[in-house]
Amino acid sequence: MKTTKLMAAALAFAAVSAFAMPEGWTDDFDAAKAKAAKEGKLLLVDFSGSDWCGWCKKLDKEVFAEKEFVENASKDFVLVMIDSPSDTSILSEKAKEQNPKLVKEYKVRGFPTVLIMDAEGKQLRKTGYRKGGPKPYLEELAKMKKSIEAGEDPEAEERAKKAAREAVVKANWTDDFDAAKAKAAKEGKLLLVDFSGSDWCGWCMKLDEEVFSKKKFIDEAKKDFVLVLIDSPKDESILSEKAKGQNPKLVKEYDIEGFPTVLILDAEGKKLKQAGYHKGGPKAYLKMLGEMKAAIKEYEKFKESVAKLDKGGAARLAKIDEFLQKVGEEQAEDYGELVDELLANDKDGKFAAKYPKFAYVKPAEAKFRELFRLLNDEMKSRVDALGRQPEKEDLKKIRKEVDAIAREKLPEIAKAVGEIKDKAPESVKKEIAGILKYVENLQKQVAEHGDGDGGDEE
Repeated sequence: MKTTKLMAAALAFAAVSAFAMPEGWTDDFDAAKAKAAKEGKLLLVDFSGSDWCGWCKKLDKEVFAEKEFVENASKDFVLVMIDSPSDTSILSEKAKEQNPKLVKEYKVRGFPTVLIMDAEGKQLRKTGYRKGGPKPYLEELAKMKKSIEAGEDPEAEERAKKAAREAVVKANWTDDFDAAKAKAAKEGKLLLVDFSGSDWCGWCMKLDEEVFSKKKFIDEAKKDFVLVLIDSPKDESILSEKAKGQNPKLVKEYDIEGFPTVLILDAEGKKLKQAGYHKGGPKAYLKMLGEMKAAIKEYEKFKESVAKLDKGGAARLAKIDEFLQKVGEEQAEDYGELVDELLANDKDGKFAAKYPKFAYVKPAEAKFRELFRLLNDEMKSRVDALGRQPEKEDLKKIRKEVDAIAREKLPEIAKAVGEIKDKAPESVKKEIAGILKYVENLQKQVAEHGDGDGGDEE
């Protein structure tokens, strides 16, 4: 089963492993700057999530903990680790206070982020994970150092390109959902809605750069769609006042679990199709949208053909079944209301056997998602009730209260998912077993918190 972002988020309830600072690295930023100034070196600063971030662990293991790297890099750089682990107990007292401030100061949006700075802490270059071990990483650092010494600014061109892309998006994509629906209704168009994390989500940035900011795409797409950007950035100051109030509600309403998520909606806001990043640039994306639009028209034509047939009647159910078999199991995801009608009138289990993902897997997933919506709502309501920015002690208390709710609800969820698994056919038992495993793992992790202080939260 493909892990949804919602399920993956479950694992954040507990720390997973301890982390040891690689030899040759320091976590004292002020001392590192002083050392760099004294020795005429630069700073190499690794912003990491050592006990939860997969790419951070990979970079640490393959490069930063290697003797070859440390010995050679230390000739030109003071090596600094700014860690943001789930288990903050592994940090020094200095790092606990210092690291969150540095993450904010340097606007670190994702991990690992590796910055080269001068001895005063001015950012000069940025990099991240690079495969191949110590040698290619050292070669890249040498090139960056040479470029810095030559006074070059390789990011200037990229900044200009980014500004140009943002200007194009702002001019052609609206963030006013209500106005977009009105425009779509007036012009007989559909909505193309991009749910993005524009300043932190790598795939969102890639989709914007390769497709959504391209004139070729915009000119063609606007013939059939009203283009809407629903952004969830880290820096909310880039949002309009309308978007600040509207966007979180739309993310929740359309059950957005990951970014980018691209939806095709009708003028009333009803979801018709879903997509995301698609490689190949404007031409390939426009082709995909054309195919989706054709499928939407075919669906409308089908609905007209069965509109006069009795709902739940044998003739209508047979027509629906025939249509879904024609589009195939994957595409059936887009016609959930039709499958629901079949299952609601499934007297002999025939349709449940034909559509086991809908009959068994989706209800199991729904149980899991129901819990996380509850926990997220409980967390948010408690934070909102403070009426101010929460302190560390506030978050510990809230986390403890939410953990208590999770401990109470998880056995019910596990039981319900287990019962669905027992009834399910062999073709989907493995998927449901995977969901059950997530629930059981979460039970163990929340139980390990016990009645303690709920852990450190930043």
